[in-house]
Amino acid sequence: MLRKRYLDAEIKLTRLAFCPGEIICGMLLVDTTNDNNIAKMEVKLFGAAKVFCRDEEFAEHYNERPLFLHNEKILIDRNAIIYQKPQPLLIEIDDNGNDNEPLNGICPPGCHSDPSGLHAGRHGFAFDFQLPISGLETSFTSSNCPIAIKYHLIATIMNEDGVVLMECSQPITIVKPSHANLTRSLSANSATKCIDLKKSYAIHATMQLTKTCYKPAEPICAIITIHNRWKGSLKYAHFNIVQRVSYTAQVVGTSHQKAYSKNIDLTGVGLPPSQRKILPGTSFCFSPQYYVPALTPSFEISDCMKVDYVAKLTVGRSPNEIFGDITIPLTIATHIDGAPS
Repeated sequence: MLRKRYLDAEIKLTRLAFCPGEIICGMLLVDTTNDNNIAKMEVKLFGAAKVFCRDEEFAEHYNERPLFLHNEKILIDRNAIIYQKPQPLLIEIDDNGNDNEPLNGICPPGCHSDPSGLHAGRHGFAFDFQLPISGLETSFTSSNCPIAIKYHLIATIMNEDGVVLMECSQPITIVKPSHANLTRSLSANSATKCIDLKKSYAIHATMQLTKTCYKPAEPICAIITIHNRWKGSLKYAHFNIVQRVSYTAQVVGTSHQKAYSKNIDLTGVGLPPSQRKILPGTSFCFSPQYYVPALTPSFEISDCMKVDYVAKLTVGRSPNEIFGDITIPLTIATHIDGAPS
Protein backbone atom coordinates (compact mmCIF):
# COMPACT_ATOMS: atom_id res chain seq x y z
CA MET A 1 0.00 0.00 0.00
CA LEU A 2 1.35 3.43 -1.00
CA ARG A 3 0.78 6.50 1.16
CA LYS A 4 0.57 10.21 0.46
CA ARG A 5 0.01 13.04 2.88
CA TYR A 6 -3.63 13.61 2.00
CA LEU A 7 -4.76 10.34 0.43
CA ASP A 8 -4.72 6.72 1.49
CA ALA A 9 -6.09 3.61 -0.22
CA GLU A 10 -6.12 -0.12 0.42
CA ILE A 11 -7.55 -3.18 -1.35
CA LYS A 12 -9.44 -5.62 0.86
CA LEU A 13 -10.44 -9.10 -0.31
CA THR A 14 -12.55 -11.84 1.21
CA ARG A 15 -9.63 -14.24 0.54
CA LEU A 16 -6.33 -14.28 -1.32
CA ALA A 17 -6.37 -17.65 -3.17
CA PHE A 18 -8.71 -18.51 -6.05
CA CYS A 19 -9.32 -21.16 -8.68
CA PRO A 20 -10.21 -20.51 -12.35
CA GLY A 21 -13.95 -19.85 -12.75
CA GLU A 22 -14.36 -18.32 -9.29
CA ILE A 23 -15.34 -14.73 -8.52
CA ILE A 24 -12.92 -12.33 -6.82
CA CYS A 25 -14.90 -10.07 -4.48
CA GLY A 26 -13.21 -7.09 -2.91
CA MET A 27 -13.41 -3.50 -1.85
CA LEU A 28 -11.21 -0.47 -2.36
CA LEU A 29 -11.04 1.56 0.86
CA VAL A 30 -10.20 5.21 0.31
CA ASP A 31 -9.44 7.67 3.11
CA THR A 32 -9.03 11.31 2.11
CA THR A 33 -8.80 14.55 4.09
CA ASN A 34 -10.42 16.57 1.30
CA ASP A 35 -11.98 15.98 -2.10
CA ASN A 36 -8.51 16.01 -3.77
CA ASN A 37 -10.22 16.57 -7.10
CA ILE A 38 -10.67 12.78 -7.40
CA ALA A 39 -12.47 12.09 -10.66
CA LYS A 40 -11.96 8.40 -11.38
CA MET A 41 -10.98 5.13 -9.73
CA GLU A 42 -10.13 1.91 -11.54
CA VAL A 43 -9.20 -1.60 -10.44
CA LYS A 44 -7.18 -3.80 -12.78
CA LEU A 45 -6.76 -7.56 -12.57
CA PHE A 46 -3.46 -8.45 -14.20
CA GLY A 47 -1.58 -11.72 -14.45
CA ALA A 48 1.42 -12.72 -16.53
CA ALA A 49 4.11 -15.35 -16.94
CA LYS A 50 7.48 -13.57 -17.06
CA VAL A 51 11.08 -14.44 -17.76
CA PHE A 52 13.91 -11.99 -17.04
CA CYS A 53 17.48 -13.22 -16.94
CA ARG A 54 21.08 -12.20 -17.50
CA ASP A 55 23.38 -14.07 -19.87
CA GLU A 56 27.16 -13.76 -19.61
CA GLU A 57 27.98 -15.97 -22.60
CA PHE A 58 27.18 -13.36 -25.24
CA ALA A 59 28.79 -10.40 -23.48
CA GLU A 60 31.64 -10.25 -26.02
CA HIS A 61 29.11 -9.68 -28.81
CA TYR A 62 27.62 -6.66 -27.03
CA ASN A 63 30.77 -4.69 -26.16
CA GLU A 64 31.21 -6.63 -22.93
CA ARG A 65 27.98 -5.19 -21.54
CA PRO A 66 25.65 -7.43 -19.52
CA LEU A 67 23.09 -9.07 -21.75
CA PHE A 68 19.52 -9.17 -20.49
CA LEU A 69 16.77 -11.35 -21.93
CA HIS A 70 13.05 -11.31 -21.27
CA ASN A 71 9.79 -12.97 -22.21
CA GLU A 72 6.23 -12.26 -21.13
CA LYS A 73 2.88 -13.94 -21.73
CA ILE A 74 -0.13 -12.03 -20.44
CA LEU A 75 -2.63 -14.45 -18.91
CA ILE A 76 -5.32 -11.98 -17.86
CA ASP A 77 -5.78 -8.21 -18.14
CA ARG A 78 -9.16 -6.84 -17.05
CA ASN A 79 -10.19 -3.41 -15.89
CA ALA A 80 -13.19 -2.12 -13.90
CA ILE A 81 -14.14 1.51 -13.24
CA ILE A 82 -15.49 1.62 -9.68
CA TYR A 83 -15.92 5.38 -9.32
CA GLN A 84 -16.29 8.23 -11.79
CA LYS A 85 -17.28 11.79 -11.06
CA PRO A 86 -20.04 12.84 -13.49
CA GLN A 87 -19.45 15.76 -15.80
CA PRO A 88 -21.28 19.01 -14.97
CA LEU A 89 -24.91 19.13 -16.10
CA LEU A 90 -25.28 20.30 -19.65
CA ILE A 91 -28.29 22.26 -20.91
CA GLU A 92 -29.23 21.72 -24.52
CA ILE A 93 -30.58 24.85 -26.25
CA ASP A 94 -32.60 24.34 -29.41
CA ASP A 95 -32.75 26.58 -32.48
CA ASN A 96 -35.52 28.69 -30.88
CA GLY A 97 -33.44 29.43 -27.77
CA ASN A 98 -35.48 27.11 -25.50
CA ASP A 99 -33.86 25.04 -22.75
CA ASN A 100 -34.37 21.29 -23.09
CA GLU A 101 -33.82 18.52 -20.52
CA PRO A 102 -30.31 18.53 -18.95
CA LEU A 103 -27.85 15.99 -20.30
CA ASN A 104 -26.05 14.26 -17.41
CA GLY A 105 -22.50 12.99 -17.72
CA ILE A 106 -22.34 9.31 -18.57
CA CYS A 107 -20.90 6.86 -16.01
CA PRO A 108 -20.07 3.22 -16.75
CA PRO A 109 -22.72 0.76 -15.52
CA GLY A 110 -22.14 -0.40 -11.96
CA CYS A 111 -19.70 2.33 -10.94
CA HIS A 112 -20.32 4.68 -8.02
CA SER A 113 -20.89 8.36 -8.71
CA ASP A 114 -21.96 11.51 -6.92
CA PRO A 115 -22.69 14.74 -8.77
CA SER A 116 -21.03 16.73 -5.97
CA GLY A 117 -17.82 14.66 -6.11
CA LEU A 118 -16.04 12.60 -3.47
CA HIS A 119 -16.18 14.24 -0.05
CA ALA A 120 -13.56 14.04 2.69
CA GLY A 121 -13.75 10.91 4.81
CA ARG A 122 -13.43 7.15 4.48
CA HIS A 123 -15.17 5.47 1.54
CA GLY A 124 -15.56 1.90 0.33
CA PHE A 125 -16.05 0.86 -3.31
CA ALA A 126 -16.96 -2.75 -4.01
CA PHE A 127 -15.77 -4.59 -7.10
CA ASP A 128 -15.66 -8.13 -8.45
CA PHE A 129 -13.97 -10.05 -11.25
CA GLN A 130 -15.10 -13.33 -12.78
CA LEU A 131 -12.05 -15.48 -13.42
CA PRO A 132 -12.05 -17.40 -16.72
CA ILE A 133 -12.24 -21.18 -16.60
CA SER A 134 -9.33 -21.61 -19.02
CA GLY A 135 -6.18 -19.67 -19.86
CA LEU A 136 -4.79 -19.27 -16.33
CA GLU A 137 -1.87 -21.13 -14.75
CA THR A 138 -1.01 -21.72 -11.11
CA SER A 139 1.01 -18.95 -9.45
CA PHE A 140 4.70 -19.81 -9.48
CA THR A 141 7.92 -18.27 -8.17
CA SER A 142 11.36 -19.71 -7.59
CA SER A 143 14.51 -18.30 -6.04
CA ASN A 144 16.56 -20.68 -8.20
CA CYS A 145 15.44 -19.58 -11.67
CA PRO A 146 14.34 -16.28 -13.29
CA ILE A 147 10.74 -17.21 -14.10
CA ALA A 148 7.50 -16.33 -12.37
CA ILE A 149 3.73 -16.44 -12.77
CA LYS A 150 2.13 -13.67 -10.74
CA TYR A 151 -1.30 -12.08 -10.40
CA HIS A 152 -2.15 -8.67 -8.92
CA LEU A 153 -5.10 -6.39 -8.31
CA ILE A 154 -4.02 -2.80 -8.97
CA ALA A 155 -6.14 0.20 -7.96
CA THR A 156 -5.53 3.59 -9.60
CA ILE A 157 -6.93 6.91 -8.39
CA MET A 158 -6.90 9.83 -10.88
CA ASN A 159 -7.92 13.47 -10.97
CA GLU A 160 -9.94 15.24 -13.66
CA ASP A 161 -6.84 15.71 -15.83
CA GLY A 162 -6.10 11.98 -15.78
CA VAL A 163 -3.09 12.45 -13.51
CA VAL A 164 -2.54 9.47 -11.22
CA LEU A 165 -2.84 10.58 -7.61
CA MET A 166 -1.85 7.19 -6.22
CA GLU A 167 -1.85 3.46 -6.81
CA CYS A 168 -2.05 0.46 -4.51
CA SER A 169 -1.86 -3.23 -5.28
CA GLN A 170 -2.68 -6.59 -3.76
CA PRO A 171 -1.09 -9.86 -4.94
CA ILE A 172 -3.36 -12.89 -5.22
CA THR A 173 -2.71 -16.59 -5.74
CA ILE A 174 -4.29 -18.66 -8.51
CA VAL A 175 -4.41 -22.43 -8.08
CA LYS A 176 -5.31 -24.23 -11.28
CA PRO A 177 -6.62 -27.76 -10.69
CA SER A 178 -4.60 -30.33 -12.63
CA HIS A 179 -5.46 -33.97 -13.24
CA ALA A 180 -3.30 -37.03 -13.82
CA ASN A 181 -4.49 -40.48 -14.85
CA LEU A 182 -3.53 -43.24 -12.44
CA THR A 183 -3.86 -46.04 -15.02
CA ARG A 184 -1.33 -44.45 -17.37
CA SER A 185 1.13 -43.84 -14.53
CA LEU A 186 1.36 -47.54 -13.72
CA SER A 187 3.48 -48.16 -16.82
CA ALA A 188 7.04 -46.99 -17.50
CA ASN A 189 7.68 -46.77 -13.76
CA SER A 190 10.96 -48.68 -13.56
CA ALA A 191 14.52 -47.81 -14.59
CA THR A 192 17.75 -49.81 -14.52
CA LYS A 193 21.26 -48.59 -15.21
CA CYS A 194 24.69 -50.15 -15.31
CA ILE A 195 27.29 -47.57 -14.25
CA ASP A 196 30.59 -48.63 -15.80
CA LEU A 197 33.72 -47.82 -13.81
CA LYS A 198 37.42 -48.36 -14.49
CA LYS A 199 39.06 -51.80 -14.60
CA SER A 200 35.85 -53.67 -15.42
CA TYR A 201 34.13 -52.54 -12.24
CA ALA A 202 30.45 -51.60 -12.41
CA ILE A 203 27.48 -50.68 -10.29
CA HIS A 204 24.01 -51.94 -11.20
CA ALA A 205 21.13 -49.84 -9.89
CA THR A 206 17.39 -50.31 -10.25
CA MET A 207 14.64 -47.91 -9.18
CA GLN A 208 11.00 -48.95 -9.31
CA LEU A 209 7.95 -46.82 -8.44
CA THR A 210 4.45 -48.13 -7.82
CA LYS A 211 3.16 -45.20 -9.92
CA THR A 212 4.48 -42.00 -11.52
CA CYS A 213 1.78 -39.43 -10.68
CA TYR A 214 1.53 -37.88 -7.24
CA LYS A 215 -0.10 -35.11 -5.27
CA PRO A 216 1.84 -32.81 -2.92
CA ALA A 217 2.38 -34.34 0.53
CA GLU A 218 1.76 -37.86 -0.83
CA PRO A 219 4.38 -40.55 -0.02
CA ILE A 220 6.38 -41.94 -2.92
CA CYS A 221 6.56 -45.72 -2.81
CA ALA A 222 9.93 -46.63 -4.34
CA ILE A 223 11.96 -49.82 -4.30
CA ILE A 224 15.69 -49.31 -4.88
CA THR A 225 18.16 -52.12 -5.49
CA ILE A 226 21.92 -51.53 -5.76
CA HIS A 227 24.48 -54.21 -6.74
CA ASN A 228 27.99 -53.05 -5.81
CA ARG A 229 30.49 -54.56 -8.25
CA TRP A 230 33.17 -52.03 -7.33
CA LYS A 231 36.29 -52.50 -5.23
CA GLY A 232 35.17 -50.07 -2.52
CA SER A 233 32.13 -49.46 -0.36
CA LEU A 234 29.27 -47.26 -1.54
CA LYS A 235 28.36 -44.79 1.18
CA TYR A 236 26.11 -42.54 -0.86
CA ALA A 237 22.72 -43.50 -2.31
CA HIS A 238 20.42 -40.50 -2.48
CA PHE A 239 16.75 -40.40 -3.55
CA ASN A 240 14.97 -37.13 -4.32
CA ILE A 241 12.79 -35.19 -6.76
CA VAL A 242 14.31 -32.86 -9.34
CA GLN A 243 12.34 -29.89 -10.62
CA ARG A 244 13.21 -29.35 -14.29
CA VAL A 245 12.64 -25.81 -15.54
CA SER A 246 12.95 -24.80 -19.19
CA TYR A 247 12.25 -21.37 -20.63
CA THR A 248 12.91 -19.15 -23.63
CA ALA A 249 13.79 -15.47 -23.59
CA GLN A 250 14.55 -12.74 -26.10
CA VAL A 251 17.47 -10.34 -25.99
CA VAL A 252 16.16 -6.92 -25.01
CA GLY A 253 16.01 -4.69 -28.06
CA THR A 254 16.57 -7.50 -30.59
CA SER A 255 14.74 -10.46 -32.10
CA HIS A 256 17.34 -12.97 -30.88
CA GLN A 257 15.90 -15.75 -28.70
CA LYS A 258 17.64 -18.34 -26.57
CA ALA A 259 16.39 -21.43 -24.76
CA TYR A 260 17.50 -22.27 -21.23
CA SER A 261 17.03 -25.22 -18.89
CA LYS A 262 17.82 -25.75 -15.25
CA ASN A 263 17.54 -28.70 -12.88
CA ILE A 264 16.75 -27.93 -9.26
CA ASP A 265 17.51 -30.73 -6.80
CA LEU A 266 15.02 -30.84 -3.96
CA THR A 267 15.79 -32.21 -0.51
CA GLY A 268 15.98 -35.99 -0.45
CA VAL A 269 16.85 -39.01 1.69
CA GLY A 270 19.78 -41.42 1.72
CA LEU A 271 20.49 -44.91 2.93
CA PRO A 272 18.52 -46.01 6.01
CA PRO A 273 20.30 -45.59 9.38
CA SER A 274 20.65 -49.36 9.67
CA GLN A 275 22.73 -49.51 6.45
CA ARG A 276 25.50 -46.93 6.42
CA LYS A 277 27.26 -48.41 3.37
CA ILE A 278 27.06 -51.11 0.71
CA LEU A 279 30.13 -53.34 0.86
CA PRO A 280 31.99 -54.54 -2.27
CA GLY A 281 30.40 -57.55 -3.92
CA THR A 282 27.09 -57.18 -2.05
CA SER A 283 23.60 -56.01 -2.95
CA PHE A 284 21.14 -53.95 -0.97
CA CYS A 285 17.44 -53.26 -1.47
CA PHE A 286 15.50 -50.58 0.40
CA SER A 287 12.43 -48.33 0.20
CA PRO A 288 13.17 -44.72 1.17
CA GLN A 289 10.65 -42.82 3.26
CA TYR A 290 9.97 -39.79 1.11
CA TYR A 291 7.00 -37.44 0.80
CA VAL A 292 6.33 -35.15 -2.15
CA PRO A 293 7.02 -31.54 -1.13
CA ALA A 294 4.49 -28.73 -1.66
CA LEU A 295 5.24 -28.39 -5.37
CA THR A 296 3.52 -26.48 -8.13
CA PRO A 297 1.88 -29.01 -10.47
CA SER A 298 3.60 -29.75 -13.77
CA PHE A 299 2.71 -27.16 -16.42
CA GLU A 300 3.74 -25.70 -19.76
CA ILE A 301 3.14 -22.30 -21.38
CA SER A 302 3.91 -22.51 -25.07
CA ASP A 303 6.97 -20.52 -26.24
CA CYS A 304 7.61 -19.32 -22.69
CA MET A 305 8.23 -21.81 -19.87
CA LYS A 306 7.76 -25.39 -18.72
CA VAL A 307 8.07 -27.08 -15.33
CA ASP A 308 8.13 -30.84 -14.85
CA TYR A 309 9.67 -33.34 -12.43
CA VAL A 310 11.70 -36.55 -12.21
CA ALA A 311 12.49 -38.94 -9.40
CA LYS A 312 16.26 -39.38 -9.17
CA LEU A 313 18.57 -41.94 -7.57
CA THR A 314 22.19 -40.85 -7.22
CA VAL A 315 24.92 -43.37 -6.37
CA GLY A 316 28.48 -42.66 -5.33
CA ARG A 317 31.32 -43.30 -2.96
CA SER A 318 30.42 -40.10 -1.13
CA PRO A 319 28.48 -36.86 -1.84
CA ASN A 320 31.69 -35.49 -3.38
CA GLU A 321 32.42 -38.55 -5.55
CA ILE A 322 29.33 -39.38 -7.61
CA PHE A 323 29.39 -42.34 -10.01
CA GLY A 324 26.04 -41.85 -11.73
CA ASP A 325 22.28 -41.49 -11.43
CA ILE A 326 19.02 -42.79 -12.89
CA THR A 327 15.73 -40.93 -13.28
CA ILE A 328 12.03 -41.63 -13.86
CA PRO A 329 9.68 -38.86 -15.09
CA LEU A 330 6.97 -37.83 -12.61
CA THR A 331 3.71 -35.95 -12.93
CA ILE A 332 2.72 -33.71 -10.02
CA ALA A 333 -1.00 -32.88 -10.00
CA THR A 334 -3.74 -31.72 -7.64
CA HIS A 335 -6.06 -34.60 -8.55
CA ILE A 336 -5.32 -38.24 -9.43
CA ASP A 337 -8.11 -39.68 -11.58
CA GLY A 338 -8.81 -43.31 -10.86
CA ALA A 339 -7.26 -43.26 -7.37
CA PRO A 340 -9.26 -44.83 -4.53
CA SER A 341 -11.08 -42.24 -2.42
